[in-house]
Amino acid sequence: MVELAESTDRWFDTLRGLGPSRAHERVPFFAQVYVLPLDGRRPGFWAKSADLAERGVFLAVSEEALPIDSFVVLKLRSSAGELRLTGRVVHLIDRIGFGCEFVDLDESQREAIAFLVALGRFHAATRRH
Repeated sequence: MVELAESTDRWFDTLRGLGPSRAHERVPFFAQVYVLPLDGRRPGFWAKSADLAERGVFLAVSEEALPIDSFVVLKLRSSAGELRLTGRVVHLIDRIGFGCEFVDLDESQREAIAFLVALGRFHAATRRH
């Protein structure tokens, strides 16, 4: 019976995107993000981040989201400062938000994102206790 319960738990974790199928941990991350589409057809706009991982971010928007494979410049504003990144839209939930995968990161950008993920992990852990 314990084996079945563990198997079921792993299955639910995978469905939630929290389990073994996700290579990079997502953490809650709430910040203002300026999104500038690189196709030049749409003006930039503000979004709110919902979660962050070392490979990408999910952005909540109230308007029509960008199409899959759109490239954007992201300016994340948090208490740690502003971080400018390039991303590609890889996931879309219309009128709710979209997921961006970071592309062409340099070492300082990777370190800054890793710091923000660690900070998010710390804040999430302290809220549980």
